[in-house]
Amino acid sequence: MPDTNNPNQGSGSKGAEAGQKALESAKKALGHAVNAIKTIVTDPMNGQSKALTELGETNAFSAGIVFIVIFLIAALIGFLGYFRSFMYWGGGLGFFGYVKLFISSLVPIIGLFVGYLLIDKTLGKKDTNWMVYVFTTGVTVLPIVILFLLFWFPYQAITAMGVFCLSLTVLLVYSALSSVYTLSSKTAFWLTPVLFLVVALVSRVFYSMIF
Repeated sequence: MPDTNNPNQGSGSKGAEAGQKALESAKKALGHAVNAIKTIVTDPMNGQSKALTELGETNAFSAGIVFIVIFLIAALIGFLGYFRSFMYWGGGLGFFGYVKLFISSLVPIIGLFVGYLLIDKTLGKKDTNWMVYVFTTGVTVLPIVILFLLFWFPYQAITAMGVFCLSLTVLLVYSALSSVYTLSSKTAFWLTPVLFLVVALVSRVFYSMIF
């Protein structure tokens, strides 16, 4: 029989309940992410728009967060693979080194988010929910996940698959601009490299602040 006079027992049950809800939310978000990937793979050019329609903006936002978390984890694993010799001989990165590594991985995410927002507010719908920017940002960085994981393999594998991953990233940007933000094919074509310039500029500003 539960002890109603014990405050620790009540707080413990609340903590367990909160943890269970968080786990259920994570499972739902993961399910939304899987469904979004299926839709995009089936129709690469219009899949992002279809996934938004099927999932709704809130669920698509959850899927975007999952994609971003996967990207950040892959970035950490990839950088550890790339610098593994330094990690072995140099004694590791240290706490602040890992913090800088995490922030460095987050910078391209911020750059893409800002790029999509600026392009949409300037030439697109202008009333787009910010959750859509998170979703398209998460989708865009998915191919880079594969590239990061290849840092543990020989250089030849990175070179071969790197071209594929980067090309896929460019196509996903074009798909987002044309299908999600409803820009014309010509406008989306020219703004795709512009978006990468925005990411580079935003990244440079943040990296100059970090390092």
